Amino acid sequence: LITDNSSLVFVEFLESHNLIVTIDSKNLVRLWDINSGESYSSYNVDIKGQVTSANIDKENGLVAVGNNKGDVKI
Repeated sequence: LITDNSSLVFVEFLESHNLIVTIDSKNLVRLWDINSGESYSSYNVDIKGQVTSANIDKENGLVAVGNNKGDVKI
């Protein structure tokens, strides 16, 4: 879940979707398939600074992230 160049900032388990959402210190969001253990989707969050918080709409699978400057991206 982490590399030599980043650390884990956020993890959430979405049982209803059989996935885990992670965000690392380089603002990379990854979706992990629980059954295979593989990352099947990833994207960088376009936000200034480092992501410091996140929240997930568990019904729709949307991820909202924020930084310490008050910026939010969905």
